Amino acid sequence: MAWLQDLLTRFAEAFKWWFILQPWEQALRVRAGRHIKKFGGGIHFKVPYLDAIFKQNCRLRITDCGHQTITTRDDRTITLTGQLRYRVADVTPLYTKLHMAEETIIQLIQECIADFVTVRDRDQAGPEKITKHVNEELDLKQYGLSELKFAICDYAVVRTYRLINEGFYNWSDHKLATDAEDEV
Repeated sequence: MAWLQDLLTRFAEAFKWWFILQPWEQALRVRAGRHIKKFGGGIHFKVPYLDAIFKQNCRLRITDCGHQTITTRDDRTITLTGQLRYRVADVTPLYTKLHMAEETIIQLIQECIADFVTVRDRDQAGPEKITKHVNEELDLKQYGLSELKFAICDYAVVRTYRLINEGFYNWSDHKLATDAEDEV
């Protein structure tokens, strides 16, 4: 019986001539796949099957920028995680310029960090300097974002153990056994 109620609800939604936005939301209406119009909070009208509505919450949000391991110019390995605080100020450039916005923003931040760290020695790439560089250089306002602030949450200089294969282990010295040879 629940499937029938679900079917009726979906049928009624398909013919609804309005949409409601909360005061902290913005939406884009795309009419016939060509005309874009932005809306703020309130009740608005749409044409069923002709209009597509894309809602976006515009409240302050914080996103984790993920774990990143980078080698400095002097071959020291740094591992760090960061967070970005931001608010969607204008939904139009966010939807028209970015696909999968949050993932794209994270990649832009990680690229900015990597570009900064890889050309510096370890003593020039401390957490304060990285944070300052990202906050000054990263321009996300072009995507309709405001109140941008990047912060490093975890930072460590780590030792790496890398084996250099200069004759250390020669695979051609070993014969691979087959199942038939094991049975003998």
